[in-house]
Amino acid sequence: MITISVLAIVLSVAVPPLNTFLARSELTSASNKILGNIHYLRSEAIVRNSTTVLCPSSNGSLCNTTDWSLGWIAYEDKNQDGKLATDGTEEIFSVTNPLNNYFSMKTTSGLMSSIQYKSDGTLKSNQGSIIICHANSPKKSNTRIIEISSGGRANISTNFIKNCQA
Repeated sequence: MITISVLAIVLSVAVPPLNTFLARSELTSASNKILGNIHYLRSEAIVRNSTTVLCPSSNGSLCNTTDWSLGWIAYEDKNQDGKLATDGTEEIFSVTNPLNNYFSMKTTSGLMSSIQYKSDGTLKSNQGSIIICHANSPKKSNTRIIEISSGGRANISTNFIKNCQA
């Protein structure tokens, strides 16, 4: 009986920090996934000597939404019109599946429909931010913000948003 009581006390103390750790790890993983895709997009623009685009996609084959949490695709924009050609002449080189349903993503107006890089690695689209929020993360750091400068550099910062909802 004493062993069970001690175990119950230990679990009641250890489980909340474990949940906090898991939520922070998931948030870090999701934000690093997005940041990695942005860095890859930029490097592909330079390697291919062409414009590349990252856009939200709910089906993995078209840029058909502004909700980044549904997934996204990256493609080479050969004709530089900012739209994926439907005739197959522009290659999709990366497809990312949706995030888990306890994540929400918001973007500033410059990045709602796409992120575009020119062949020299500078940003073709407007600069802006992607805000990733984890509904179950602790109150002190429930958000990651990926900021993309006009020069094309992307960085992550940690923040707290009071009404984080997924």
